[in-house]
Amino acid sequence: MRLPTEARPLARPGFRRFWTAQTVSVLGDQVSLLALPLTAVLTLHLTAAGMGLLTFAGYAPHLLLSLLAGGWIDRSSRRRLIMITADVGRAL
Repeated sequence: MRLPTEARPLARPGFRRFWTAQTVSVLGDQVSLLALPLTAVLTLHLTAAGMGLLTFAGYAPHLLLSLLAGGWIDRSSRRRLIMITADVGRAL
C-alpha cells in the first residue's frame, strides 16, 4: 500500500527543492563558522580579543534583527524571495 503524495512530503518536488536549498545553506553556514575563524587565526594572527570580536560580528545580525525581520517576513507574501535574498546576502 502506497501513501498519497500529500502524506509523503519528500515526494513533492517543491519540498525536495526547498530541503536541498536549505541543506546547502546550512552547510555553507557551518563551513564559514569553522573556516573563517580558523583562517583569521592562521593568516591574521588574531588574539583572543580579536576572535571574540569576530565571533560577535558573526552573531550580531541574528541578535539585532531576528525579531523585527521575523515579524515583517511573517506578514509578507514573498517569503521565498526574501529567503533566497537573505541566503545570497549571507554568502556575500
